[in-house]
Amino acid sequence: MTLAPFDNSYARLPDRFYARLPPTPVSAPRLLKLNLPLARELGLDPDILAWMFEVEPPAAFVENLYQLRMIVEPAAAELAATNRTTRHIGRMGHALEIMEEMGLATAEGQAADQQFHNVLLEATGNDLLVSLSGSIGSAVRATALFKARKAKQLRDSIPLHRELFSAITNGDAAAAK
Repeated sequence: MTLAPFDNSYARLPDRFYARLPPTPVSAPRLLKLNLPLARELGLDPDILAWMFEVEPPAAFVENLYQLRMIVEPAAAELAATNRTTRHIGRMGHALEIMEEMGLATAEGQAADQQFHNVLLEATGNDLLVSLSGSIGSAVRATALFKARKAKQLRDSIPLHRELFSAITNGDAAAAK
């Protein structure tokens, strides 16, 4: 599939033509849409993820989530650096701006982080990877909540997001991976 060149010209419009809105914070974020057949095939269920993280999850379960992310996310970032469009770059950049402005400890920052990762998967151009966004998103949210409960001070991951954004923007697949 060949895409026509896309000019992200809306970003250059005067303010009166658009409104910049932050993501809507929610008190208890949850998965809204799930590709059920794929989730079953992968053995992922957001209800189980949520339930597992209401109490102390088994260490093996947390390790499995990290392994899933380590398998999928680097390859997705590599593809995104190769296949991204200016629209993807604009949306990821906007999410990163909100993360930097609001911080990842806020609902707005966490929603922007989720948006950043969702757009990254979209930028791969691979429909099967995009269909994983719900499952990966659940794993990211669940592990973030678990880490927040366990750590006295969380590591600031915004610099890593900045580096990843830069690599994808520059089309540097090796650095994105």
